[in-house]
Amino acid sequence: MNILDPLNPQKPAIKLNELLLELNPDLEPEFSKARGTPKKSELRFSTDFSLFAVGSTTGKIFVFSSHTFLMKTTFHEHNKLVNRIRWSTHDSNLNSFASCSGDGKVILYDVKNIDQDNKGVTRVFQKHGSSAVLDIAWSPFRCQTLMSCSDDKRVQIWNAETSESLFTLSGHVNSVFTCCWHPTEENVVITGSSDQTVRFWMLGSPDSNENVQISQTPETPETPETLEIPETPETPETPETPETSETPETPETSETPETPETPETPETPETPETPETPETPETPETPETPETPETPE
Repeated sequence: MNILDPLNPQKPAIKLNELLLELNPDLEPEFSKARGTPKKSELRFSTDFSLFAVGSTTGKIFVFSSHTFLMKTTFHEHNKLVNRIRWSTHDSNLNSFASCSGDGKVILYDVKNIDQDNKGVTRVFQKHGSSAVLDIAWSPFRCQTLMSCSDDKRVQIWNAETSESLFTLSGHVNSVFTCCWHPTEENVVITGSSDQTVRFWMLGSPDSNENVQISQTPETPETPETLEIPETPETPETPETPETSETPETPETSETPETPETPETPETPETPETPETPETPETPETPETPETPETPE
């Protein structure tokens, strides 16, 4: 767990585990880095930021001061993983928080007088049987109304003051992982499940326990009815054709005698080469005619 300063994002994060161990040495078995140390499954600050609670895989919840980081108290009411911790958002209930776990319980705690060691568990809600409770949410309109959803495919709406279940919402066909209240409609809640649907519910009156599912996303289109096609009358069977008598085998024809081979044509003898024609002797040069002497005058 780390703490970042949003006003100085370049500043290195504070390692919360180390800080809590330094200030609270008694936390060594729970917050050390040793192998096998229980993992932390949830961390949630109170609405006024004076406290924060940390949930564990062992079911323990540790409450610390947000100002001094000193541990105020611990709770070990769950015996399995703490899935959610949710502080009340109403002014009259700021020191209360609820938790839910894999053990099927929803538990309400009061830490109003935590400094006087006057802390304790005020309510235990258990109507999901042994199925894990996966999420919880306080109503933003009624301070004593809490909702939970579970692995049992159901959603419960509780009166936190009396531990009474006001509504049970059934309709999902698989685990319900998340739930929340509509931000402006106080009688509308929204749930999401691993059945691939998000559902909106309109709550009725607690006396009649009538609840209407007002929408489902995604909507599955209805499959049109298939028209029945009249059956085709069966075609009468065709009588079998009588077997034809076998055709007698054609006698084998006698083999044609082989044609004798044509004798090879003898090779034509080579024509003798024509003797070369002797070269014609060169004609002797004609002697020059002597000059005629000049005639005397």
